[in-house]
Order: sequence, then C-alpha cells, then structure tokens
Amino acid sequence: MVKSFPYNYNDYAQNALCFSDSDTSLPVVANAGSCTTAPYNSPGNPLLTDGRYTNSTHYGMASVMFKPHTRVTAQLGYGISSTDGQTPQFNGLQPLGSLQYNYHQPLANVAVDIGHNLTAKAGWNYYQYGEGSFVGPTNPRYFHANNATFSLRWAF
Repeated sequence: MVKSFPYNYNDYAQNALCFSDSDTSLPVVANAGSCTTAPYNSPGNPLLTDGRYTNSTHYGMASVMFKPHTRVTAQLGYGISSTDGQTPQFNGLQPLGSLQYNYHQPLANVAVDIGHNLTAKAGWNYYQYGEGSFVGPTNPRYFHANNATFSLRWAF
C-alpha cells in the first residue's frame, strides 16, 4: 500500500498602489493620496492608496494506492484547494474576481494487467468549484463535473 499526503501553502500580499482613475464614487479613489510626491514620484499614475491585495491558498490531498489482487492496482484520493483573499475595487464595472473559493477533487481509478504487456485502466474524477465572495453584478460562480477516463497501455 502506498500512501501520499501532500500539502502546499502560498501567501501573497501587496500594498501601496499608484493608479490613475477619475471615478470618485468609489471609496478607494475618493480617499486616495498622491503618487506625485516622494518617495513614489509617479506622475503617470497620480493616485496613491493603501491597496491591500492579499491571497492565501491551502492545497491538500490524501491518496492511497493498493493492490487487492496481483494483477489489479487501485487508487483512491481526495484533494482540495481553499483560497481566501481581498482586493480594493478600482473600477465600478470591475468584478472582484475569485478571491475566496474552494475546489474539490475526489478521484478513483483501477488498473488491470490483462497480459501480453497490456494494462487496461479506468478512472473517475469529480471537480467542484464554488466561490465564497462577491464577484460583481452576477452571482458567485459555481460548477461541477464528473470525468471518466478509459485507457489501454502497451508496454514494450
């Protein structure tokens, strides 16, 4: 039996953005400072804001591969990506994007050695994506799919 338990964490943060915008109805624009003074000196993008963009992603997976018979190999697993973040809105028409979502990925497959260097394999994956944050004038995006794969391998 082979077990696998990978995990990954990514974290990203960005502060102090210089930008150009004239839509003062957005709070981030109305409260912006000036980028034309030191230490920024950006005359092409005159507005300065504490534009905190953050994004943290956790990914984890558990997988078990085993041989219930000498000619059969099976694998079961489950993976998930979970993301959280925030960003300032610089444009009233700009969707905020997918800053908070969960992505589920269970899997199962079985391979059978049928002889003469041939192996038949069947696999199943399920994908489910769902956003947990406001993404603009539409509802948060959600989708899911079942995928089946059938293959034949010839080794020589």
